[in-house]
Amino acid sequence: MVCPSVNEPQSLISWDKILQGIELHGPISIIHGNPSTLIFLVRGQRFRENDTNDDQGQISAEGGGVMSMQANSGLPLWLVSLKRPPTEIDCISVDTDRSGKPDCIVVGDQGLLASIEPIAGTIHWSSKIYTYEKLPLILPDIDSDKIEDFLSIEVPPKSMPNLVLLSGGTGHLLGRYSPGNCSSIDIDNHVLNNTVSYICYDDNRKSMIKTMTIQGLLHATKLSEYKKLVIKPTMAFSMFKTLKFNSEKNNWKPTQYHYLSIENKGLCPGEFCKASVNLTLQKYGNQPIVIWDHVNPNSFVSKPAFLVMSGKPYTCGFAIKFWQWINSTSEHIEKISIVTERRLIERVLIVFVNYTDVQVRNANQTDIIQLCRNADCQPNLSLRARFSSIKIDYISEDGFPELITYWSSYDIEATKVLTSKVQVIKLDSLVMDLPHTSV
Repeated sequence: MVCPSVNEPQSLISWDKILQGIELHGPISIIHGNPSTLIFLVRGQRFRENDTNDDQGQISAEGGGVMSMQANSGLPLWLVSLKRPPTEIDCISVDTDRSGKPDCIVVGDQGLLASIEPIAGTIHWSSKIYTYEKLPLILPDIDSDKIEDFLSIEVPPKSMPNLVLLSGGTGHLLGRYSPGNCSSIDIDNHVLNNTVSYICYDDNRKSMIKTMTIQGLLHATKLSEYKKLVIKPTMAFSMFKTLKFNSEKNNWKPTQYHYLSIENKGLCPGEFCKASVNLTLQKYGNQPIVIWDHVNPNSFVSKPAFLVMSGKPYTCGFAIKFWQWINSTSEHIEKISIVTERRLIERVLIVFVNYTDVQVRNANQTDIIQLCRNADCQPNLSLRARFSSIKIDYISEDGFPELITYWSSYDIEATKVLTSKVQVIKLDSLVMDLPHTSV
């Protein structure tokens, strides 16, 4: 009697990479090529025991940087150290060196604004203008170097803020306009009819919305007078593509019949903190039918990453990530201030949809330890709230998409070492496990 061989369950993990002493945050940027590369923002380890060295050796506790790794293996390629922590990055919108391929525009705390070449990791330029921590708006080429330029907000120390025009090729100041009576300014990212809105706050935090065209901005900065710029009526502002992908909306339409709604309520962690997800099916003329919903108390849920593989059942769906806090907390005395330890569970769900049927798979679950001193926490989940730390894309050559995700956590048992992990999950293995599916 010959027994058939037992098929060992295949791992869903393509690869994972552990990094010590740094926190990953921000969007997952993918540079497609052969092979493709992944780009992440990093922050230095904020909390540490005495005499604990930074394993990365290049990122200070108060600083940060940008790192790249191969998408098919996790092999680290380069790490750019920055003295100021970055908060946002876009690697798909603007070519600042006329190479024919987009470069990475990085912004961050304390006036950080820089352009980085995404393949080699070289810094093209770092602006000396002290700008605010959000990605600027994109202007047409106004200094005639065949590179798009930027509109940002200058926030010089102990001075009133200004609207500034910056060269996309060098980062240098092209023009400055002070609206007056504004103690702070915020650019509204909604561009309409070739005009941009900005919010002016006075000393009493009362706000006033003002609008301006490119033509009006060039006249206000007097650039059109001494540089003899050709001002065309068709000149328009545009947004970085990353900002469009990560807008504040909480409703999506993954197919022509399905509607996805995600809502986060309350201040997390807390009694009223709650995350809810609702998926409905709506046929023309009929009432919508709820085909799946999920509610998590004391949780925050990320923006979705969508999966679409046409022509096969259960190959439409989405991935979402939950952070669920566990109520127990403890405190550590560090020098003269108290560091609070928060424990939470980070969980990734992949929801496969086949018209009315829904199949849910728990793709990953990790215990996270977050350390906080007052409102300063690491890992900083508010940074994750602005940009999703999950992404679905085609990064290998097998024709199937993969889920890219990352997490960061302190290891209390190992003298407060901050650990981050990048993980790539093969979605074809999950799809093959679904009912009535042939791949």
